Amino acid sequence: MTDLFGFSFYSLLGFGFIPQLLCIVHAYRTGRKEWIFPLIIFSFAGVIVYFLFELLPEIQHGDFARNVQLVFFPNRKIKEMERKFRLADTVTNRLNLAEAYAEQKKYDKAIDLAEPCVNDPYINHTGIYIKLARLYFLSGQYKKSLTLFEKAKALNYNRIERPEDELYIARTLDYLGQKQEAEESYKNIIRVQHSMQAMYYYGKMLKEEGRGEEALAMFTKVKEEKELHPRYVRRLNAKWIRLSAIERRSK
Repeated sequence: MTDLFGFSFYSLLGFGFIPQLLCIVHAYRTGRKEWIFPLIIFSFAGVIVYFLFELLPEIQHGDFARNVQLVFFPNRKIKEMERKFRLADTVTNRLNLAEAYAEQKKYDKAIDLAEPCVNDPYINHTGIYIKLARLYFLSGQYKKSLTLFEKAKALNYNRIERPEDELYIARTLDYLGQKQEAEESYKNIIRVQHSMQAMYYYGKMLKEEGRGEEALAMFTKVKEEKELHPRYVRRLNAKWIRLSAIERRSK
């Protein structure tokens, strides 16, 4: 069976299968496993929806090319950073290689590389403490993470510059069992930043504490917050909108 341009019906099916397979691999390797079943069942329609809700926000946020490389060529950046580090053991090359390891969830290697940078007298110690605090958080070493965040704040007039680091601190307090301090941090972030990510994690904490109605209200707040923003903001927050919707349906 051939169409007007000489392509067989089965060739067209093959062209449709390739983006479907790529999306499934992307979803699996980026932790979006809830998308795999819809991508398999709904085929091309699933690919379109996945593109709109997951890939398009990455493109608009400038993360798409980097994420594609991480998914399909995971060792390319590591090899390049290792080569530069072998050429020159500098703080910059150490931190770049540590970042490459962290992107592949090799947090112990990343920490081993970054820790000696603290002893360099000529660097911005606030920045190093923040980078290490994030790495300790991602590796599950929450006490060390919190200690370094506090050191960074002390060096910066008791301020944390980046909103995502404030959320790291709130989550660290949460995971260390310091629930009251965590709750205050979550509430402050939500009040000041209207962060849908913070709303989601705060809702998760409330749910784990058995405060089901408050948790549901927080997951619902994500939906309400979404309606206040233009489409591009919704796309950037697609993950937290989707996860909050899952939590609402699970009640």
